Amino acid sequence: MDIDNDVPIDNIEGHFEVNSEKKSNSSANVSEYEKYNNLLQEWSEILGIDTSKIFEKTVRNIIVDKFDIKSDESLLSSPDLIKLPYWRNIIYELEEKMQNTPKLQSVIKLIIESGYENELAQSLSSGQYKESFSNSLVDCIINLSNINEELLPKHLHSFLELCSQNVVNYIYSQMFLFRLINDRTIEEKNKYLIRYLSLKLDEHIDKIDPSIKYSNIFSEALISSIQKMNPDFIVSIRNMRSEQDVVSLDITRVYNYYKNQRDNPSIEFLRHPNIYKLLLKEIFSNSNQTQSKRDIYTWLLAYATSTNDEDDIMERDKNIKETVDAINHLNGILKKITPNTDLKEYFMDLLKASNIPITSMALISWIENTMDDANFSDWYNQVNVRPLTFDLLNEAAIREPLQRDAIFNIYKKSFEKQQYVGVISEAVMELKKRILSEFIFLMKTDYVIPVLNYMVDNASKIDESLSVYFVQNLISMIEPPYPQDIALLIIKIISQISIKAFKTSDNNNDLSSFLEQCLLLKFDNDEKSKIRKMIQDLSS
Repeated sequence: MDIDNDVPIDNIEGHFEVNSEKKSNSSANVSEYEKYNNLLQEWSEILGIDTSKIFEKTVRNIIVDKFDIKSDESLLSSPDLIKLPYWRNIIYELEEKMQNTPKLQSVIKLIIESGYENELAQSLSSGQYKESFSNSLVDCIINLSNINEELLPKHLHSFLELCSQNVVNYIYSQMFLFRLINDRTIEEKNKYLIRYLSLKLDEHIDKIDPSIKYSNIFSEALISSIQKMNPDFIVSIRNMRSEQDVVSLDITRVYNYYKNQRDNPSIEFLRHPNIYKLLLKEIFSNSNQTQSKRDIYTWLLAYATSTNDEDDIMERDKNIKETVDAINHLNGILKKITPNTDLKEYFMDLLKASNIPITSMALISWIENTMDDANFSDWYNQVNVRPLTFDLLNEAAIREPLQRDAIFNIYKKSFEKQQYVGVISEAVMELKKRILSEFIFLMKTDYVIPVLNYMVDNASKIDESLSVYFVQNLISMIEPPYPQDIALLIIKIISQISIKAFKTSDNNNDLSSFLEQCLLLKFDNDEKSKIRKMIQDLSS
């Protein structure tokens, strides 16, 4: 037989494909098929052709072209087949081709649970689908990076919808964000948005499917695959990042991994707000904690908040020591303070705590506890004495933008209090006005929208004189031209207050000037009509 004439090399693949069809059509041809296949195999060996690749390509073509999820699900999810790389690639291709197919996604989950989640994300680095998704993801992140941080929650919807369309999108998105977090060319201060998006994506997925909570499993498995960490470590980290009770064994185990650099765990495992809160609570609030345990928790908290993966040993140890010293120094001072302490004695030491984010967090938490403690009521309930703790909170708001939410929550809680120990009813209004002044100070630190939204929601629920006090003090400190979104929120507050309340106040002219400037903004006709009516009522 003349091989060159009878079986052209470039058509051997076709012989395999035809032969596979013959095999499925008739069992009587099995013997003939085997002989023919053996002959082709001999030719392939002579010509140096890899028949396994031809077989894999043939299987791929058949499945992708004729896939039927109803009949083929058990075949796709076969544990033995999932071990084969080419088989997993077929499934990845099907997932890209048939997005949002629940049964296919269950096979994808099985692949991830089998330890191939990193491969999944990498497999998506090619193909038209991935290119389109990647471009959309990058565009979405860029758009979010240009939005003021207070407005971010209102603009997250498109990002969350894009990344949660299916399991593949979720895994790719978290892998992409994780790589950005570890990119040494990106400054640490610019990684806040990336970590924020990763956290919100997990929260969004958990809301979609709270019974499975697959985001927590996938994100941890994803990172553990990259870092090749021990499963016990992953379990302990997951427990610490959850809001459930954590046993000290979890914290100690994680500490040992980082302290001894076992498997070189990434710092990103520890960068989670629940871990910070857990360690702060154990260090500053657990009076029954042994010193040896407190030392472990302090070191781990310092490591989590003052190091980066790329730091050399000397730089890392220096940063950890400085943070440990700062935590211990603050803890020592706070233990000395009682309700009878003159805070001026320790004020400068407490002020220094706001220089470091984690000690600033601890100080904010301590102030919140004192404001809730009746034993410290004299600090906060004296009408003519402004608490020094407010100065500490405001200094933290200036230095630590990410802690303004926590500070505002403390002021809101104080403002909404119904009972004031030892305070006559006439003085309560003065105390509340003092808190409103702190609201306005926060706005001076660029924390504008959350404060205004809160007042919009509550202007009609509180005493009218308080709303008037807030509006008059606010408009006295701002100058035109006013940002339209901010002006609109202020007008919404004013619209809930009777004009009579403003007419009896001393700063009536400021309000009229503000409203006249608002008429120059691009409001719709209905809104401008309301503003003109307010101006008319003020002047009548």
